[in-house]
Amino acid sequence: KGDVFDVPSSGDEAEPTPKPVHKIRQAAITRIDPKPKPKPKPKHTEKASTDTAEDLGSRKRMKMTPEPEPLLKRLPANAVIRPPKPRPSVFPRKNRQTSPASGQFIKVVPSRPKPMPPSPKRLEVPSTPKKLSPAPPRELSTLSTPSPHLSDIDMMDVDPTGNTISPRGMKLWQGLLERGRRGSIPTLKPLASFHEEEDEDSTIGAVRNVHELRKAGANNRFLDEVQDYLDRIGRPDSTKLSMRRSGLLDLASKMKDKEFAGKFRANGMEMKLFMHLGLEQDVVSGYLMVSLLITTLMDGSIPHVIAQLRRQGITRLLIRLLDCPSSIAAVTRDRKTNMSKVAQSLVAEHHDYLLKIPVWDELQPQLISPRTLALKCIERMVRQTREAGNASDIFSKELTTNLFGLLQSGSQLEWWNLPKDRQAIDFYLALSALESHSITARTVHDESIWISDYLPIIADTLVIALSRPLDTFGQQQALILRLTLNVTNNNPKASDVFARPALMSVIGRTLVAKFQQISRFLTEDDFTVVIEHLVLCLGMMINLADRSSAVRESLQSLEGDVSDPLDSMVQTFLENQERMSMAESVEESQKNVAFGYLSVLLGYFSLDPAIEKRIKEKQARKTLRPIVASIKEFIGHHKTVDDLIAADEDGHNPQAGLTERLESLVSKLESLSF
Repeated sequence: KGDVFDVPSSGDEAEPTPKPVHKIRQAAITRIDPKPKPKPKPKHTEKASTDTAEDLGSRKRMKMTPEPEPLLKRLPANAVIRPPKPRPSVFPRKNRQTSPASGQFIKVVPSRPKPMPPSPKRLEVPSTPKKLSPAPPRELSTLSTPSPHLSDIDMMDVDPTGNTISPRGMKLWQGLLERGRRGSIPTLKPLASFHEEEDEDSTIGAVRNVHELRKAGANNRFLDEVQDYLDRIGRPDSTKLSMRRSGLLDLASKMKDKEFAGKFRANGMEMKLFMHLGLEQDVVSGYLMVSLLITTLMDGSIPHVIAQLRRQGITRLLIRLLDCPSSIAAVTRDRKTNMSKVAQSLVAEHHDYLLKIPVWDELQPQLISPRTLALKCIERMVRQTREAGNASDIFSKELTTNLFGLLQSGSQLEWWNLPKDRQAIDFYLALSALESHSITARTVHDESIWISDYLPIIADTLVIALSRPLDTFGQQQALILRLTLNVTNNNPKASDVFARPALMSVIGRTLVAKFQQISRFLTEDDFTVVIEHLVLCLGMMINLADRSSAVRESLQSLEGDVSDPLDSMVQTFLENQERMSMAESVEESQKNVAFGYLSVLLGYFSLDPAIEKRIKEKQARKTLRPIVASIKEFIGHHKTVDDLIAADEDGHNPQAGLTERLESLVSKLESLSF
C-alpha cells in the first residue's frame, strides 16, 4: 500500500489520493510546522483510553523519527528521474490549501538530501561510487537519453559513508561509465592511400550528377520556352497574323540575350524556326524572320542551314522584301498592315536594335528598310558559304535579275554617296552579294545568261564607277573591279563584252592618274587604298587584254583621240623603269609590284601589231627589250612568292598558272622583237 506522501514525477499525472486518517494528518502537520501548536484534546476520550501501550510507542516513534525523503522513495518503473528545481524555501506558502479535505498535499523537496540511516526500503547500491561496476548489458533503445556531463553531478548525491548513493547519482555515474566505456577505444580513420581515390571519384560523381541534373532541367525549361514561341509563330498560311507577329517579336527580343542565342543555336532550333519561308506574304513577319536569320548568322557560320533555307523558300521571301524600299516604320503605319500602336512601337524598338548590331561594319545605316535587310541577309549568306567552301547557293535567276536591276540605277549620284545615303548602302550590298556570288556563278547557272544579260550591266556600271573623282574612290569602286575581274578571268567570251573604246579610255586614264597619285606623299592608310585600287585595275585590264583581241583593237581605235590613254601609259613606264630594281622600303616594293603589272599589261597590248609599233616608237632604242626585261624581273619575284605559298592537297599551286602565262608572254614578245 502506497504512502500518502509519495510524490509522482513531474511527467506523470497524480492519481487521486484517498482521504487520510486523522492519525496521519496529525503526523503530517507536525512534520511541516516549525513551531508545533499545542495538541488539542481529543473529543472521544474513550477511544484514546482503549489504545494499547504498543500503539502509544508507535505514535511516539512516528513523532521522533523523520519521514524518508521523497527522492529516496521507490518510484514506478516507467518514471523518469529529473533533478529538482531549486526553490527559495522548503516551506509552503501560507495561502496554499493544506487541508486534507481539499485533496491536496504539500510536496516537500529539500534543497540538499540529508544523510539517512539505512532503511529496508532504500535502494541497494555499491559500497563506493569509485568502484561502481559497469552496468549490465541492455538492449539499445531508439529513444536514448543524452550522456551526462561532469557538471551535472552533485557529489553530495553520494553518501559520506560510501555505502549508499541516491537514484540521481546512480544514473549519472552509470552514464559516465557507459560513455567512458564507449570512448575507451577511439575510432581510427582508414588510411587515405586505400580509399582516397575511391571517395574522391564518388564525390566528383555525385557532384557531376547534381550538375548534370540541373543542366538537364534548365535545358528542358529552355526547350519548353522556345517551343511555346514556335507554336505561336506557326505556319504563315495557318497561323493568325497578329499571333505570328507577336511570337516573332517576343523571340527576337529574347535573341538579344547572348546566352539564349547560344543555346538556341546549340540545340539546332533554327531548323524548326525557318520553316515554310516561301509561303510568307506579310512584309512585317518576313522582316522579323529575316532579322532573326541575320542574328543567327552573326555569331557563327552555319552553311549547313543554307540548304534547308533554300528548300524552305528563303529566296522567294527575300525577293518579296527587295520590292519594299520603304522604311519599316512606314510599313507598320500603313492601314493595310493593320497593326496596333503597341505593336508598332515594338517593331520600332526592334529596328533600333538592328541598327546597333555589328554586321553593318562601316556602313552605319540610319534606317533599315525591308530591302536593305534582305540585301544584308543575302550578302551574309553568300559570303559565309564561299568562305566555308560550300556549293549551296540561294541565288535564282529572278533574284540575280533583281540585284542587277539595282546596279542599273548606279547612274544616279546619290547611289555613290556612301555611307550617308540609304540608296548608296543598298547599292553597295547588292555589289557585295554579286561579287561573292560571281566566283561560282558560271558553274551554278548558265553562262550564256551572264554574258547576254548581266555582263553589259557590269560594263556600264564600271564606266560610271571609274569616271568618279579619284578622291571619292572607295569600297564601291573596289567591289565593281573585283566583280569584273571574277567574270572575265580566263574567259574570252566574257572579255569581249568589255571591248568598248569608252571603257578602255576610262580604264587607261584611271591607271595613269593612280600612278601619279602614288608618286606623291600619302599617309599609310591612303597609300594602301590607292595601291589596292591600282593593282585591281591593272589585273582587270590584263585579263581583258590577254584573252580578247577585240579589247586590244578597241584601245587602238582611240589613236589620235584626246581620250587615248596609251601614250600616257608608256610614258609612265619609262619614268619608273629605273626605280623597279631599287626598292628600299615596303612602300617602294609595293610600287614596284604595280610597275611590274604595268609592264605586263603593255606586253599584252603589244601583241597587237599596231600597238606594238606605237610602243616601240616611244622607246629610246625603238625596241620592246625594256618591257621584256621588266617582265622577266617581275617573273623572278613572282617565282620567289610561289615558293613561299604552300600547295594544296593535290599539289597544285594557285599562283603557278600566272607564272606560266607570263613566261608564255615573254616568249611571244621575244619572237616579235628579234
